[in-house]
Amino acid sequence: MKKYNIVLKEAFHYDLNYIQDIIFRFTFSKETVKKIIDSIYIHIYSLSILPYRYVSYKNFRVITIRKKYKVFYKINETKWEVQIYRILFSSSNYQNVL
Repeated sequence: MKKYNIVLKEAFHYDLNYIQDIIFRFTFSKETVKKIIDSIYIHIYSLSILPYRYVSYKNFRVITIRKKYKVFYKINETKWEVQIYRILFSSSNYQNVL
């Protein structure tokens, strides 16, 4: 079975750094931050096998992780890529951000 390549866009890295900062401010625990970030990456890289299993929103697909974070991505069939655009808090006003 051919796998899709995962491509992390610049905005995703910015969002993830912001989320790491917020988690650390509330927990003061590097271990907690690492656990959550690892969980996010596990979910994202699982898309290399079955990228179509999550719901569509506008022209993106969306994963909800730990009921707190939404990852927005697109699938490029010609390049066999899953392009990860944003990760936002589920409670944020993501409708206006995309």
